Amino acid sequence: MKCRAFLVYFVAAILILSTPITVFGGSFTTTQKEKSTPMATESSTYPFADHYPSLNELYNWYDTLVAENPNITKKIDIGESWEGRDMWVIKISDNVEQNEEEPSFFVHGNIHAREWSGNEVASYYLWRMVNDYDSNETIRWLVENREIYVAPVVNPDGYVYDGNGNYGGDGEGNHWRKNRNDETPTDSVGVDLNRNWDIKWSQGNGDATSSTYHGESPFSEYETQNLRDFILDKDIDAYHDLHSYAGTLLIPWAYTGDDCPHDQWYRDMAADMTSLTSQLGDDSLQYSYGQAEEEIGYSAPGGTFDWVYEETGAVGLGFEIYTGRWDGFYPPEENIMDINLDLYESLVYQTRISDSDLGTGSLNEFPPAPYLLYGNLTDSLDGDPLSDALVTLKNTQTGETLSVKTDENGYYEINFADLTKNGYDDSDDFVLQAAGIEKTFSIGSEWGQKIDLEAEVGERASVNLNSPEGTEIWIGGDEEEINWSSQSGDTQTTGIDLEYSVDGGSSWDTIVKFTEDDGNYSWEVPKVMSTECMVRGTLYDGYGISDTDTSDGTFEIVEKQIEIPLQAGGESEGWNLVSFDLKKSETGLTSILENDSLGIQGNYDKVMYYDSSDSGWRSYLPDRADRYNDLQQWDHSMAVWIHMTEDDNLTLRGSEFNSTMIDLHPGWNMVGYPSSRGGNNDLPAEVDKIGYVDESMENNVNYTGSVDSYQFEPKEGYWIHNPTGSTLTWQVRY
Repeated sequence: MKCRAFLVYFVAAILILSTPITVFGGSFTTTQKEKSTPMATESSTYPFADHYPSLNELYNWYDTLVAENPNITKKIDIGESWEGRDMWVIKISDNVEQNEEEPSFFVHGNIHAREWSGNEVASYYLWRMVNDYDSNETIRWLVENREIYVAPVVNPDGYVYDGNGNYGGDGEGNHWRKNRNDETPTDSVGVDLNRNWDIKWSQGNGDATSSTYHGESPFSEYETQNLRDFILDKDIDAYHDLHSYAGTLLIPWAYTGDDCPHDQWYRDMAADMTSLTSQLGDDSLQYSYGQAEEEIGYSAPGGTFDWVYEETGAVGLGFEIYTGRWDGFYPPEENIMDINLDLYESLVYQTRISDSDLGTGSLNEFPPAPYLLYGNLTDSLDGDPLSDALVTLKNTQTGETLSVKTDENGYYEINFADLTKNGYDDSDDFVLQAAGIEKTFSIGSEWGQKIDLEAEVGERASVNLNSPEGTEIWIGGDEEEINWSSQSGDTQTTGIDLEYSVDGGSSWDTIVKFTEDDGNYSWEVPKVMSTECMVRGTLYDGYGISDTDTSDGTFEIVEKQIEIPLQAGGESEGWNLVSFDLKKSETGLTSILENDSLGIQGNYDKVMYYDSSDSGWRSYLPDRADRYNDLQQWDHSMAVWIHMTEDDNLTLRGSEFNSTMIDLHPGWNMVGYPSSRGGNNDLPAEVDKIGYVDESMENNVNYTGSVDSYQFEPKEGYWIHNPTGSTLTWQVRY
């Protein structure tokens, strides 16, 4: 059978650590959840460990959390409550300002005002995901590969009315459940926000005096409208609504006892999640799971996670938090941290599997969660981690391979979901290869396993990138040599990866993968113009371990470049009739001629152009006031006369193009030749004369009537005569 296992053991084992994974091994079972001292002691810095926060205190904490962690947190205002209070969601992501194409998880509490533990459990989960980002490798992975959203309180009016977190004070014990809508029938106040969703809404309670009143219509309440719109806008993949206090995990359907389309999958997943729970810190007691009618004895039409599941295909769930008191809604403050820890790991588990795709109301089989192979690669001689080492998995049945690199701690993780050729069976055999060693194993029916590898590695290979070193100017589209030198270690080098960056090393694109380590590679420079370019080489040795070197600085990739030689004196008396075969974004005459590094400033004194559209000459003199200069532009369809006082080369940079349309007005036209090739280039047959530069002739121009056979040359300028009474169009192919 196909492997159908989940990540429960992976999450349970990893989350007990506050540092990167390096020390645990062995097997894990679903019947025992491990807790650790580090988890408990860290709670002392969680701000609400010993009291329930007021709404203002909670919202102020949001501000502090985001201000201290702006790189991974963001406040999102999703709208206002009935009484005008803001409803906030906190986003956690490594690219928090972007909406990335990553699986998303949304958890919230306090949709029912009196269920204070939902606020605490969600707040603690939020705090741990942010606080552990720098110290726990699993949390870092989740933040970097998930879009996480947390809203501890989504019924702010009701929470404030019910006591506002003041344990033992005024309001606590009101057992208020609904929101504070004061415009319901019969002058009653409030709608049950967990009966106001558009799924079997009509089956709900229509009595406005009831604590479960479903409202005047589906989504009649501001709070449910805001939540609905947020869920749809963010395309949430996994959803959790926290309640109190039955000690169970509820799965769809809540409105009926009939099975949902994915009932068995939900039950398998709920079994894994609840195996990670405890009750008030007692690991021998776990939560139960099932549908509402099974677990709490009644149905709940119009509920949150039923709607989310049916409408969007997201995984919708709801914990009924175990609180240990008969009324259950206001557990003693000394129990806050036990309750938070009871559920934290299971919520992280749901975050991890938020890449589940159930479809929308379909009966399609849910794909199995991925099997994970992970571990550490170390040097057996000194115990040091081997970083940047290639670890390869091969399925001996299908021949397919997967390769990853170890991180700076020597840690690797291979996700079997990436085996796409024929998937994998639990009877398949696999080979794991790294640093010259191999290990054969099978997966059986386990969820995954940890395989640590030790390799005896001596001197490692090294590479030094010599060119580009960071001062070059390379032209997009040209061939350039990348040069490097390498030194083999105890094994011969096997190949090198070459990459380039155009943003100073922030991101990299592949030039070539695993090419021969012969010291040079001919590279067609991409036509991506940038001054922040770098090249990186990653050399591999016989162990599959790599060494990397990068350009010492940044170099430039520029547009195509041409040079036009311009001469002073001689029979032409310094006049040059020229054009260029590039398309320039900036066609200002002075920007071309007076460019600091490319122009001819100081070595010319006059530029002339004949405009055939109005039969007039235009000119530019660098020492003349601008108001007298009526020649301001020079594009690739034009030829100009440039008078030189000293020999110089005009350098231009621009892009290639397909063709240029040049209008040939009746009479003489002074035009450029915007082509990189010589030839006649389909000159219109009506043209009867061509004038070209000939220094031996008066005015430096000679004429020919042999139009059909004339060979134009790039960068030259020409006079072309149109004897007809109408404008001709010459399409010059590049």
